[in-house]
Amino acid sequence: MNTRLKTAIHALDTKGEALTEDVQEALAGIIEASLSETASEPLLTPAQLSELDRRIEEDTQNATPEDVRAVFRRHGIDPRI
Repeated sequence: MNTRLKTAIHALDTKGEALTEDVQEALAGIIEASLSETASEPLLTPAQLSELDRRIEEDTQNATPEDVRAVFRRHGIDPRI
């Protein structure tokens, strides 16, 4: 364990209770994901994966390049950017 990690863990040990519940949960998730064997995989719930699959399968039409240029022009943005 390097010095920075040791310092961070010590600070968390001494000041962690002062953090909000949301911050504590976020930090716990980051640590768990970092230590997990599957840390390189997306950490999505089954419900999130299902919703993602559903949206991918939706029959939606994407904007054409001309549609995008028209929106840029309408808002005064140079579409060549």
